[in-house]
Amino acid sequence: MNEVGNNVLTVVFNEKGAADIYGLALRVSDPGSSDYGKYVSRSTLKQMAAPSHTARQRCEEWFEQHNMHIFERPTPQIILAEATDEELNKAFGPDYSAWLKGASSGGAPRGLWGLPTEIAGVIKAIHLHTVDSPGELSLLSHGIPSARTPDTMDDAERAPVASEEGVPQSVGGFSVADVRQIYEFPDDWDGSGETIALLNLAGRPSVQDLQAFWRANGVERADPEHVLIGGARDEHQGFVARLEATMGAAWIGAMAPGARLVIYDINPEMVADPWATMVAVAVADTEREPSILVSTWTTPETDYYRDNGSRVFSDLMRQATALGITMVVASGDWGVYSGRPNVRRGHRKAVAAAWPQGVFPAVEDQVLAVGGTMITSREPLTEVAWSGPLPPNRTLRESMPFRLFATSGGFSEQVPLPVWQNKHIPYSRAFSRGANLPAVTPYGRGYPDVALMAAGPAVQLMPGAQLSSVGYQLVMDGRWINYAGGTSMSAPVWATIIACMNQARRAKGKSRLGFVNPLLYDLAKKLQATPEKNPFRDITSGNSDVILDAVFQEGIAQRYCLHGYDAQGDWDPVTGLGVPRVDRLIELISS
Repeated sequence: MNEVGNNVLTVVFNEKGAADIYGLALRVSDPGSSDYGKYVSRSTLKQMAAPSHTARQRCEEWFEQHNMHIFERPTPQIILAEATDEELNKAFGPDYSAWLKGASSGGAPRGLWGLPTEIAGVIKAIHLHTVDSPGELSLLSHGIPSARTPDTMDDAERAPVASEEGVPQSVGGFSVADVRQIYEFPDDWDGSGETIALLNLAGRPSVQDLQAFWRANGVERADPEHVLIGGARDEHQGFVARLEATMGAAWIGAMAPGARLVIYDINPEMVADPWATMVAVAVADTEREPSILVSTWTTPETDYYRDNGSRVFSDLMRQATALGITMVVASGDWGVYSGRPNVRRGHRKAVAAAWPQGVFPAVEDQVLAVGGTMITSREPLTEVAWSGPLPPNRTLRESMPFRLFATSGGFSEQVPLPVWQNKHIPYSRAFSRGANLPAVTPYGRGYPDVALMAAGPAVQLMPGAQLSSVGYQLVMDGRWINYAGGTSMSAPVWATIIACMNQARRAKGKSRLGFVNPLLYDLAKKLQATPEKNPFRDITSGNSDVILDAVFQEGIAQRYCLHGYDAQGDWDPVTGLGVPRVDRLIELISS
């Protein structure tokens, strides 16, 4: 659709009743409110939020009159348009056009100034995305691995072939049954009546692989439904991107076999803010009506708010809360850093600012952010904060500029500490980072909220080889692997826990959980003194250290250990409140 040099605009309309939606979202998610759980329908929310037909039509006509072609209307609150530099200058004037261009390449937008009077007041935000190259820069900005990574597994010849015989004993790693046992999933609930929507920004899971994985685990279910947003994209993203797309879908389908599975395929080449777009689409999706959203994709907090501001995503999440939607997100696999190192130094990629930085969307205060743990032993069960080696797959190792992965966590520089975290994270608390570093006191929204296994034990596959992590079982390219993992696995499994909790609540005539954080933090605090009743198992060992390349004096890249936080009792910025005891959680929230 777009040629090099063209621009894609994501235009977001103002809500009609923003103040009413804000108050409603607060009340329906507050366990102490008489309106707790009294969500509105999508039709009611549309009346409160969507711009009038007249206002929207006036805006669309203005864009078309200025030769900016509207090529998609994914929701009543968003349109996607394309324009050349010349058309932008004619429509907005050179100053505003330059500001828009700056916002897409490093500016700092703080508001909409200078909009033409014909559309001023109707539009909340315009995000511009420039197509300068065949997608490499835009993909990297969202943490998506390059399409140049190999398309096949380098270890395929060693991986067992998937068949109708079930999971081969030689696979190793953690099975669906293992995870259900470790986290005490009851057999009564399978997520029936829930719809889980998964964000996908690259690759596409193979239906054959998904069905092989499900059948091997005794699950018979329909293929996932795909919703394409932003037009078709190059599906040849290589093994790494396809692995990311497959992990969450496979395990959601296996852990909540009764839930409907939808995949929102958003083209990051054409959509400037995939996360806000996903929420907007879900809020307006009357056909599938997702009740749970999942994002395993992350981006640096500073980059996101610099390019997109904070209002659009936050306001859309309030709409989701008003509907009773839960959004579950991965905290990231970068320790206290914010993403993949992307400063090239020779053949190496390094970080230019090796200090704690936040990860979006985990820093947002209306999402459930999920961190990662490492299970080092099953008998006895030993679970610590995740900081461990990379998987054994060579393609994965070469695409990840890390020597040691870890669960992400810390404090936001943009989002203040939410009220529901106050009892667990008073400003008087201090959190340690490394042996010779000063402790950190809370300075913003703390994340993650909860945790779950991201990796298994570190093993040496052959004499003299580097240590590698073992993780979740998965079928890729028709073969079994045992190294799926990261918080890209922790978050989808937590989404299935929410689905089972929703199902249990509905069975007793109660509402869905919706924005669940205030309730979870309240339960954890009330039952902190009685561990036998607490629905969380506190993780008090381990840390979130990572090893990566950092830029030192004279621009030289050197290997560096970026110390993360240490796990401790109560909430911590490593594993949050801890890992779930699912049966106790369900019993508590449905009673």
